[in-house]
Amino acid sequence: MMEKEELYARIEELERELAEERIRRKITEDNSDCALWEYEIATKRYVLSRKLGGKWSTTNMVIENYQEQMHKWGFVHPDDWSAFDAFCEAMDRGDEHISYEVRQVSDESVFVWFRYVGIPVYDKDHKPYKIMGKTLDITGEKKNQELLEQKAERDSLTDLYNKAKMRKLVEKHIQQADDTEGAFLIIDIDDFKTINDTCGHLYGDEVLIKIANTILISAGMEDYAGRIGGDEFCVFCRGKNVGQHAVETAERISRMADQIQLSGRRVTLSMGISRYPEDASSYEELYQKADQALYRVKRSGKNAFSVYDKNYNYVDYTLERKGTDRETGLWQELEKYYKGRQWTETESEILSTMTRMMESYLNHEEYAGNVREREKDTEKDTEKPEPYIAGMETTESFSIKLEQILPWQDGQYAEVFLGIRDYDEISAKMSEEVKNSLLYHLGTHIQKHLKGQEMVCHLKKDEFLLLLDNHVEAAPEKIGHIMIMFEAMIGDKYPDVPIKLYGGIYYLESRGYRPEEIFRISKTLKNKAKRYCTVENSIYENRKSAGNVIDKEAGILNRGNLTRLKSFLNRAAKGERLTVGFIGGSITQGFAATEPDQCYAARTVAWLRKVFPNTEFDYVNAGIGATNSQFGAARVQEDLLRRLPDLVMVEFSVNDHCTPHDMETYEGLIRQIYGSRSCPAMVLLHSVYYDTGKSAAYYHAQIGRHYDLPCISMQNSIYPAVAAGRLPAEKITADFLHPNDLGHEFMASVITNFLEKVIHDKTVEQREIFPVPLTENAYEHCVRLQYFNSTPEKSGFEEDMTPQRDITDIFRNGWSAGEKGAYLEFAFRGTGVAVQYRRVKDGPAPIATAVVDENPETACVLDGTFDETWGDKMQLTTVAEHLPYGEHQVRVEITETHAEDKAEFYLVSVIVSGVREEGNTK
Repeated sequence: MMEKEELYARIEELERELAEERIRRKITEDNSDCALWEYEIATKRYVLSRKLGGKWSTTNMVIENYQEQMHKWGFVHPDDWSAFDAFCEAMDRGDEHISYEVRQVSDESVFVWFRYVGIPVYDKDHKPYKIMGKTLDITGEKKNQELLEQKAERDSLTDLYNKAKMRKLVEKHIQQADDTEGAFLIIDIDDFKTINDTCGHLYGDEVLIKIANTILISAGMEDYAGRIGGDEFCVFCRGKNVGQHAVETAERISRMADQIQLSGRRVTLSMGISRYPEDASSYEELYQKADQALYRVKRSGKNAFSVYDKNYNYVDYTLERKGTDRETGLWQELEKYYKGRQWTETESEILSTMTRMMESYLNHEEYAGNVREREKDTEKDTEKPEPYIAGMETTESFSIKLEQILPWQDGQYAEVFLGIRDYDEISAKMSEEVKNSLLYHLGTHIQKHLKGQEMVCHLKKDEFLLLLDNHVEAAPEKIGHIMIMFEAMIGDKYPDVPIKLYGGIYYLESRGYRPEEIFRISKTLKNKAKRYCTVENSIYENRKSAGNVIDKEAGILNRGNLTRLKSFLNRAAKGERLTVGFIGGSITQGFAATEPDQCYAARTVAWLRKVFPNTEFDYVNAGIGATNSQFGAARVQEDLLRRLPDLVMVEFSVNDHCTPHDMETYEGLIRQIYGSRSCPAMVLLHSVYYDTGKSAAYYHAQIGRHYDLPCISMQNSIYPAVAAGRLPAEKITADFLHPNDLGHEFMASVITNFLEKVIHDKTVEQREIFPVPLTENAYEHCVRLQYFNSTPEKSGFEEDMTPQRDITDIFRNGWSAGEKGAYLEFAFRGTGVAVQYRRVKDGPAPIATAVVDENPETACVLDGTFDETWGDKMQLTTVAEHLPYGEHQVRVEITETHAEDKAEFYLVSVIVSGVREEGNTK
């Protein structure tokens, strides 16, 4: 009995010790900067403690088949997968000491550095069955390490690469270059020793910093810039046409340096250029040849740049061609004087040097005299624009100061827009005197809070633009203080006028902003602030993008039935030859992408080729700018489906309008593709306007859900990051519609994220159903009539038989006329008709009228003049639709011409909808 009681007592003691141990572990874990984890070797089950809450989860995370699941989720940084796989293999082996560092995605969609350390736990047979370890967030440590590394490779004064780092970068490029060219540019400040001796070393440092910033701004994104000596800098140019690129870079540097004046002293530069592999095959040779070209410029009068030439046929480039012209004149005089004399190379060099020295002096004197004359003329004749508010910068003077300040900024600048909420409504109730007083008080109030080089510009009415030399954390606080203080002050002064301010903040990320970009950003800030500011939150803040801010999962608007898409991917895995087609507008065509292979469509196909390297993918891009799904329904057979595609992606959501008509034309296009002979898989893509969020996705997604097709939305994935300020729209688009290279990359990533999920989706799909149409469906069967497939009755119109280059060569195969009364008349069998014609941007142009069945109620005016400036537009106008099926006719007649018409009226095509197989159209 006693033994049993002792046994129970022992069990209670052990349970108490275990509970205490759990408490000690919890206290240790809660008060440490690491998290604990366990990995079961046999089951590959991974358990991570909730310590990483805020990084991943607020509860313990349990992951079955750890390595496989992490690959499926894509939680690891692409560069770190090899390290992660090595870590998993070490755990499976039960290695004694396991440690690795890797970047993984947090729940905030940013990459965080973690260090994992583990040791094995053994069973009674001394075989490892579990790995226990800890995880530490080392992001801060990595950042500090990166800062130290950057500091070691940077020049302490200018923050450019130092000489040792430049050598490493150039040598690395040469080793990896293969057929890639390069150019080495050495830059030397003329007479820098004189500047230091006469003005002092602090002044000399300021010159070095300004020249460094000039070089940094002028160099390309792919170029390397460094300081390799006291007053010597260098740029290594990479990319395409690198020789021309190096010359253009030198010209930009010269032009910007020419504008630098410190205490009235002008700064000039001499430069030499050598090329890889044309002139040299190593860093030492590049340096030596560029230095020879530089020395040539120094001997020839400075303030120019020269390209190395092994035959000594040097050409010295200068910004001022007057000197070159005068030098030519001097040479002509010398030739007359020494007519018939054969000059040796040495004598030619001496004469050239003397001429350059004389020209340098004359240019300097002429420049100084011209500057003095211009200053006098400016003071005498020019009326300085007066700001609307006394003492405040105008947009012109603000631009000039921006030119001076922005290139030399060392810290973080914040651009701020400030305005008065409901100003038009408030000002309508004010007298002119009170209105002017209100704006004057606001302007002077803002000025009081500025310091150093901070500036404010009065744009118009109640709109003010500020440039603050602030850190990210300080800008909102400062603007909030300005708002609160002004509202309190004006409330005491004008108690009957409810004044509330609103504003927007944009953090400038680089030194390369020009004044026109600053003003363009201010317009965006104004629109965003008006839309998103509330009474409770009166500041819209556009913060820098940090890591991956796009919610790719939210982009999956509709999963759809994946039977066809899974079949496509399975065939790709087997190595079958497949065709991938895209149809859409200018975004699909790749407008605003620097190269065709940078558009989202090409990037998506490139991803497929990478995932399935043994499969040959034929790529068909049927995108045509400024066209909608109505035209798409008329051309899809010819432009895409005849190629028998295996996968088709459709993108028209920013080309179509949010109307039932566009919903019907879109359905006609979708039904044609879905029911085509090759039975392709389909993915519907929904683009968006990044300033307004406008898209036809709502209507298009209804069609997508009706046919149970996958729908991928940029409105749901990319746009929310833009709207919330996490991703500046200017980073991904120049016009808030067409993505740039980065925008196309983001768009492709949303698409490929979905395709990646489908690859790993093991769900058994339901049987496909081809439903009845959701709309009246007049556009599933269309015929497009052009000169080669129709015989209209005509008078005055001539057929255009010019060969069409490709599908984007849109103004071909039609008819043209320039005389009033000229007409075309088509007979057709169907339910609707539309006409495509050219609208000319450099008008005027003739005006025509289209009428169906001589019914004046159907008459449509076809104005050949386009009031936009981006180019000629192919206008598609629906003349009639949903007519009784049967025989109809449409007549297009020129009704108005002008003596100054710049072009004839051009009818591209007539599109008949609601056609049946027995239809006869001519």
